[in-house]
Amino acid sequence: MLPKVKERLGQKPIAASRVRVLESPSNLAGTFNELEFFSKLQTRHLGAILLRSGKLGSTSDFLLKEFESFPSGTVCVSDEQTAGQGRGTNVWQSPYGCLTFSFTCETSLAAAEIPLLQYISTLAVVKAIEESCTAAGCSQYKSLGIRIKWPNDIYYKLNKIGGVLCKAIYRENSFSVVIGIGLNLDNSSPSVCLNSLINENALFFSTFDGTKRGGVQEPSTEKFSVKLKREALVPKILAHFESLHDKLQRNGFCAIRV
Repeated sequence: MLPKVKERLGQKPIAASRVRVLESPSNLAGTFNELEFFSKLQTRHLGAILLRSGKLGSTSDFLLKEFESFPSGTVCVSDEQTAGQGRGTNVWQSPYGCLTFSFTCETSLAAAEIPLLQYISTLAVVKAIEESCTAAGCSQYKSLGIRIKWPNDIYYKLNKIGGVLCKAIYRENSFSVVIGIGLNLDNSSPSVCLNSLINENALFFSTFDGTKRGGVQEPSTEKFSVKLKREALVPKILAHFESLHDKLQRNGFCAIRV
């Protein structure tokens, strides 16, 4: 498959100059660390091929346009998007520091069940955030106030920090889907970002070295700092999605409802 992919991309100068095709860890320069991504990837299918770009109009649009070029499970990550999309006609701003990626997925779900992929994708993002925060020492994750706003938005209190958009393609009596995910991870605009809110809520982390005085936790003189990285978060999202998708296909919505 890979030689055919390279050959096809080679015929498209614009795409070829912006996207690199990777099947295994590489020393290619860039802001997205492919070595770390592949070292943390624990899926059966998702993420075996990684497309990385410094800037794209939309990772989802790229995968839709080049759908026949790549196998199911291909992941496309871009440092920035210039034409990110939300539901309907909404625009998703994707400046540098924002996590923006899409991936393709084949599913055995019926047409009426396809919208559930949007739900489990959003749930996978929240589960990956919780797993990452817990690993970083968060002992009161629910107190952070990160939640799902049905069906596909991720909120911190009253602020939207992420969203999911799914686009289905029907062919050969089954559906294939492109799932796009945007998350304010390390960007200061246009809204609050995940890394900022984590560090603003340092008291919820056991790694925060504070002193109790009069029953009140006071910060230490050393600055608390936790920074979640795209290269570690994307593999977690893919793993959670793969698990949820398997359960949904086998046992239906009741198996994954929370």
